[in-house]
Amino acid sequence: MVDPKRQFVLAVIPGIALNEKANDSHAFIQVFNSASNSPQYHRYSLDSFQASRNLLEVTIGDNRFTYDSVHLNIDTGVGKIRGNISLLDKKPWPVKAMKPGFMGWYAFVPFMQCYHGIVSFDHALSGTMIVDDQEINFTNGRGYTEKDWGTSFPRAWVWMQTNHFAEEDISFMCSVATIPWLGNFFTGFGAGFWYRGDFIPFTKWNGTKLTNLQINPGRVSFSLIHARSKIDVAATGEDAGELRSPVFGEMAGKVLESLKGEISINYSVLDAGRWISVFSGTGTNGGLEIMGDPEELVKGI
Repeated sequence: MVDPKRQFVLAVIPGIALNEKANDSHAFIQVFNSASNSPQYHRYSLDSFQASRNLLEVTIGDNRFTYDSVHLNIDTGVGKIRGNISLLDKKPWPVKAMKPGFMGWYAFVPFMQCYHGIVSFDHALSGTMIVDDQEINFTNGRGYTEKDWGTSFPRAWVWMQTNHFAEEDISFMCSVATIPWLGNFFTGFGAGFWYRGDFIPFTKWNGTKLTNLQINPGRVSFSLIHARSKIDVAATGEDAGELRSPVFGEMAGKVLESLKGEISINYSVLDAGRWISVFSGTGTNGGLEIMGDPEELVKGI
């Protein structure tokens, strides 16, 4: 969630970790505040967690997360945050019977390490949060919502997202990751470009080609080509904070994420054998993660 002045970014991650072997099953809420750049991990008991089977609706203690709203009342000694935010005019990844969202047919594979879904590329915010006694007004700001489930995060991945371009109604997200497959690995990827009311997917399962992948500390660039469309991407991030991630159900891994990413994209279409640029811009206030061995990602393409 980004306030309208683009000065304050708040990432909130509710979840549940189930691990009988480690005897450490619990619910949690991670809060990453761009101002302090110090993520907080708020731990809750298993019985504080409730989730609907039919709706996107999760309750952890006195905190509630739905498709349309976020209600927080956290005071665990680690930090304090309370307030209510409404999520308006959401733009979800289109879901169809044989194309169930971001993962396509891979979503039907029962042994995937991690599953990923895009709830909303972009939406308006309304409401306020009080973060450690500082009141932040998010009304007329922008938000993004996604979800993950499974046992572990990949061995290596790149993830990015921004919906703060100079022009409104433009959003971009992309994930590139090592995917375990029948005793080996391959590099899977998916990206979604929301452009002036149109949704343009670039995914491995729809035949997109990933080329020119270059990864350095705090910087990544690549191109995605699908049919007669191409998008060139260059992203940078700084001041990464450390979040926790699952390793076989235990929250023992770490994720370095920047909430100050800048993601430059150039969208082109093929016309008479030439690539013609349709849109070029840089999104700010972006999320960016670059984790693991870059050579594994390049090798698996």
